[in-house]
Amino acid sequence: MNEYVIEVWGALACFTRPEFKVERVSYECITPSAVRAIFEAIYWSPEMRWEVQTIEVLNPIAFTHVQRTEVATLANNRKSEIIASENRTLRSSMLLRDVHYRLTAELVTLYGDERKHNAIFTRRATKGQCLLSFDPQTCGKKGDFALS
Repeated sequence: MNEYVIEVWGALACFTRPEFKVERVSYECITPSAVRAIFEAIYWSPEMRWEVQTIEVLNPIAFTHVQRTEVATLANNRKSEIIASENRTLRSSMLLRDVHYRLTAELVTLYGDERKHNAIFTRRATKGQCLLSFDPQTCGKKGDFALS
């Protein structure tokens, strides 16, 4: 079993609180499930799992308020078209601003070769490879993380 530390950062982030139904309001910090998803985006295999150890907040917690226009109607098979001008609604979001985290997780091998999983994760993290593509306006540029 090996512990890995990565740093992730970005201009905006939202870790949605479920008690707010329509408006998106972020938790004050990244959630453990989001940390696990970041590690899994770098490397995942059914032969192993990630266990989150620590979350360090490196930048001060700061929120920003964003309002945007969304289409209120969902598309489905019965409706052939949605007229956006008739179904617009104004939504608000409370997002985290200028986030920077140091995340530690342990790679636990369930079966198979532990050295293989360690080598693959280290290679992918060092190169900045991940299975997610990030939107620069919402999540930072692809590769906005560093292995330490």
